[in-house]
Amino acid sequence: MLELLLSFVFWSVVAFCCSIVGYVFTSILLYEDVMNWYGRLLGKLPGWLGKPLGLCSICFTGQLTLWIQIYYCHKIEDFANLIYFPYTISLAIFLVKKYK
Repeated sequence: MLELLLSFVFWSVVAFCCSIVGYVFTSILLYEDVMNWYGRLLGKLPGWLGKPLGLCSICFTGQLTLWIQIYYCHKIEDFANLIYFPYTISLAIFLVKKYK
């Protein structure tokens, strides 16, 4: 029971951090000169490829969450925490609506 609770807390923190990183990364990418070259490079790609790589904060957050889940779980079969994908994307949508 304690392991389940700690897993819930850990993945909640990971989801929150992924949402913030996704929003901040795309904000820097689109509006600052720091990563402007990467934004121009992504702008030349088709939308289905450019959005998950950084043009859309919600899409980028979903990709970030997917790869972090794969990295920590090491296998697709261990995805017992699939609830965190919608949670992370919901947090990203909230950040986009609140701070735009």
